[in-house]
Amino acid sequence: MQNFYSIPFSFEDLLGKRNTGLKVPTQVSIHQHISLIITTQLGDFRFDPTYGCKIWEVDFVVPSNLNAWKDDIKVSLEQAIRAHEHRIEQIERFIVKVEKGDPTGEKRIHQRLQIDISGKVRGTIQNFTYTEYLYF
Repeated sequence: MQNFYSIPFSFEDLLGKRNTGLKVPTQVSIHQHISLIITTQLGDFRFDPTYGCKIWEVDFVVPSNLNAWKDDIKVSLEQAIRAHEHRIEQIERFIVKVEKGDPTGEKRIHQRLQIDISGKVRGTIQNFTYTEYLYF
């Protein structure tokens, strides 16, 4: 199993010649990279304007049609992950759910976006699962 550099990268560990925390296993690295794609707005990475997703373009939009809003986010996420995360060989499940309100009863949270991805790690027989919750 290959090890990849952690996000965020610890320059302190590198300069101090401590190799603890510099590298993480493949599964953790894929999780970190997908989280980075999700939290990056399109156009923020000037060397590749397609890196990121459009969640942050619709963050403060009050959707007139919640299903169309959810489908738009799902398409954007799926395109971004397929284009930029090449270590997932086949995505078997890609689900985006939107729930009104917060299950904890918090009044200031209006929508909860749940992202579920599952597939296989390229070149191995390892299963990969990813779940993320975003609150709007």
